[in-house]
Amino acid sequence: MMVSGSSISDIFFDSELAGIPQDLGIRILAADITSSDRYNLIKLFKVKDADSQQVANRILELHRGRTLPKSLVSLINHAMFMFTHSHFMGSLRPWDFE
Repeated sequence: MMVSGSSISDIFFDSELAGIPQDLGIRILAADITSSDRYNLIKLFKVKDADSQQVANRILELHRGRTLPKSLVSLINHAMFMFTHSHFMGSLRPWDFE
């Protein structure tokens, strides 16, 4: 696993979390390593399973910043993820979007 320009906080194990947008800078490791020594080694580096709250936070951070997604497709993917996983994230407050 070669990681360039990313930190460990950008890398997650594949948790079968549906619809993670590809433009968030999140790297997903293949699920096929979960029963291997490689998995145990990578876990030592604090790589965790992706969860909807972490992905939602990335989407919110992106939309709070000055650089918005470049395409309508990205905006739609972000909205779909937030809608699909909203029941896992609890209630989002209006100021989460400021």
